[in-house]
This record gives sequence, structure tokens and C-alpha cells, in this order.
Amino acid sequence: MKNATNKVNFNDDDFFSPPTDPEEEINRLNKELSHKNKEMADLHVLIDTLQTNLRSAVSAIDPDKRDNVTSVQSFKWSVNWRPKIC
Repeated sequence: MKNATNKVNFNDDDFFSPPTDPEEEINRLNKELSHKNKEMADLHVLIDTLQTNLRSAVSAIDPDKRDNVTSVQSFKWSVNWRPKIC
């Protein structure tokens, strides 16, 4: 069985041929999908944490100067980003 982390070798003679064991391939793909879903969930938690920390940091800035940070487009995008719901 080929490891999901291996790079694709398009010169491999059997690259375009069907897998020898479809059930094994389904299991491999399900495992890969599960890993990707967990990784995506972890990234969403990380983004949420960073957004919270960014808001906390901005609250420590002198209110007269806060607009210099909060008016920047990248700040607005960063704190307002939410995952798309499919």
C-alpha cells in the first residue's frame, strides 16, 4: 500500500490503473479525509485563539491611537474571518 504522504509519481506505470484492492483504497482515503478534517478543525481553533489575542492586544492600545490599527484592512479581515459553512 502506498503511503498517503508520498509524492505522486506520474511516471509510475500503474499510476492511472485502478487500485489492486478497492476496499484498501477506500480505507486509505477515509483515513486521509479524517486526518484532513482534524487538521482543519485544529486550524480553526488556532485562528479563533489568534483573533481573541489580537482583540486583547488592541484593547491595550491607547484609545486615541487604536484607530491606527483597527482601520487597517488586514486587521479587519483577520478579526472578522469565519470558516465557510458548507
